Amino acid sequence: MVGMPENGPDFDYQKSLKPENPSHLPKFYHVDRYINRPLAGLVAKAAARTGLTPNHLTVAGFFVGAAGSVFYLGGTHRGFIIAGLLIYFSTILDGADGMLARAKDLGTRYGAYLDLYLDRVLDFLALGSMISGYYIQSGRLGFYILSLFALAAYMLMTVVYYI
Repeated sequence: MVGMPENGPDFDYQKSLKPENPSHLPKFYHVDRYINRPLAGLVAKAAARTGLTPNHLTVAGFFVGAAGSVFYLGGTHRGFIIAGLLIYFSTILDGADGMLARAKDLGTRYGAYLDLYLDRVLDFLALGSMISGYYIQSGRLGFYILSLFALAAYMLMTVVYYI
């Protein structure tokens, strides 16, 4: 298929993929499989050649996403674009860590928890920074307060889900 990394002795792209999403999901969910995963596969394949571990990619993705979150706080259009690009690259790294772990049989319980934990912390940082950056840009206090309540509800729901 076009755009998919080639399989080689160091990296098995097909083995690195998650199972296909159920067919009842909307078509836009397939963006992950046909755009994000091939890009993440390229990163995972390059990482496999350098000796990086999935945990290295997890932590790198977290820091790239956290850097993106900082750009939201500027409250500028340019900052929001840079933040969005950095956070998107963070999601590519987040996909690559799992792909590398599956392809090289490097998955560990610690790595799974590290990935899960850092993903949720990054969710909070990115959404909180986005909300705050929008407030800095617009000055809409009511929207800011409502958004913070929504963020708190999301985080509470996430905690309850994982308990």
